[in-house]
Amino acid sequence: MNAGFTGRWTAQQISIAPAPFGPASAVLNGQTAATLASPTLTGTTSIASGTVSGSIVGTGSAASLSQINLNNVLNVQNYGAVGNGAALSHDEVGAQAAIDAACANPNGTPTTVYWPTPAKYYVNDAPLFVHCSNIKLLGPNMGTNYNPSIIEDGSAPAGTVFVFQQYSMPGVTLGTPLILGSTNSATFTGTTSPYYVNLNDASSVVMGLNGASAATIDAYVKLTSTADGAIVWSSGRKAEYLGPTTAYSLRISGGQFLGQMTINGVTYSLTDTTTTLATGTLYDVQMTYDGTTIRLFTNGVLVASSAHNGTITEPYWEAVAVGAQIADFPDGAIQTTPINGLIDGVQISKVARHTAAFTPCSCEPTNDSNNLVIASFDQNLNMLTQLQWQDAGGQTSWSYVRRTSNAGY
Repeated sequence: MNAGFTGRWTAQQISIAPAPFGPASAVLNGQTAATLASPTLTGTTSIASGTVSGSIVGTGSAASLSQINLNNVLNVQNYGAVGNGAALSHDEVGAQAAIDAACANPNGTPTTVYWPTPAKYYVNDAPLFVHCSNIKLLGPNMGTNYNPSIIEDGSAPAGTVFVFQQYSMPGVTLGTPLILGSTNSATFTGTTSPYYVNLNDASSVVMGLNGASAATIDAYVKLTSTADGAIVWSSGRKAEYLGPTTAYSLRISGGQFLGQMTINGVTYSLTDTTTTLATGTLYDVQMTYDGTTIRLFTNGVLVASSAHNGTITEPYWEAVAVGAQIADFPDGAIQTTPINGLIDGVQISKVARHTAAFTPCSCEPTNDSNNLVIASFDQNLNMLTQLQWQDAGGQTSWSYVRRTSNAGY
């Protein structure tokens, strides 16, 4: 469901099944959200004749509908949402509080979360998590692109209006920043409670390097163990009975940094045999391709290279992830879990940013015209983390953080 567009949530009850590796799509029973409800609002007349809840501020028969909750109807304005159309008004805070309160009533009569007619519209700076069943969403003029009641704040990352997913995981586990300008890194723990970030949630990444004659894959890491694990990996398989393919990867294998890239359908590997990996040390791991040579750099030092002419092969079935090799069919169980340690400042570019030794800036990547995606883990919300990319100008949006389904998460 796109931001600025909501389904016409009238009396339609929502039932949510937990997804094994991320939020369920905004599709219920095979229908898109916009088709789930009746064409006109229902139930609003019963609100006026309802009895007043004794547990909400503003109780009493004379209290206005904007101040009280009636008969399992939770008013988002009572929780702080205003609906005056003002930028940075964070109406999602009040709406989320109402949803959370509704989810505290898992049984009995379904609870309704109600958006009264706004003075202008409700401005959301983040998606709303509908994280339970036994709940209804009710509001005027929802389900149309004409004067919608809920819109995306233009200063906020783009994304969905509603995410239908139980709070089955906390999302990114944050660590101390590794580079200048960073607020957080992401903490990965190998096979222990693994999760990954699917960079294909940025539209530019899907087959983003297929046919490209230049590329850079870059990440900053600080290890707590030198055990094998994925840093960044583009992988997948066309069908369940076929083997996986890899357009490119950065990972640790046998206690060494390993880079892979597929040129003209042939996969080549580069290994850093000169660096003795240590825990607690900051590393900038970067792999570049300029149309003739694949190069692997560790902290700006050229540690391996291989000459190959051609273009990168990245088929449509591959998914790009931080902290995993997604090689199962479809995007579900993974074949390689993440490294042990911190990852920060991940960037994939469609240009060879370096072809000779360099000094890493140890700073946040720049979302320039050659950028495909940046994952910095600085902006996070529940199970979402922000991505940046270039599409038609600079773009930002949210990526769902997945647990690995083959690990029981």
